[in-house]
Amino acid sequence: MFFYKNFIMEKEIYEKLFFTIGEVAKMLNVNPSHLRFLEDNFKILKPKRENNKIRRYNKTDIENIKLILYLTKEKGLTFEGAQKVMKNKKTELERNALIIEKLSTIKEQLNLIKTEL
Repeated sequence: MFFYKNFIMEKEIYEKLFFTIGEVAKMLNVNPSHLRFLEDNFKILKPKRENNKIRRYNKTDIENIKLILYLTKEKGLTFEGAQKVMKNKKTELERNALIIEKLSTIKEQLNLIKTEL
């Protein structure tokens, strides 16, 4: 399942303030070109750019990308539909995505315990 396994981050990642496009792509298991495509289609994504045009994503950008991927990949919405939902129900979506992420982590831990037995 796309949403559950790809969004689990390690503790040291949370200590950083900004991430390159390559780091975010690896973290979310998508191509950097897909992130650039999402940036063009969703105005909510505005990573900072350095002088040499290197994109720097912050944690809010990453959370927004997670929501977009969840809506488009898991829920099957179009980009227009995802934009409307994000505009109207963003806090509810964030809460649901967080719950799903935590439940998937628990499920993976239970599966590890099951294989060890």
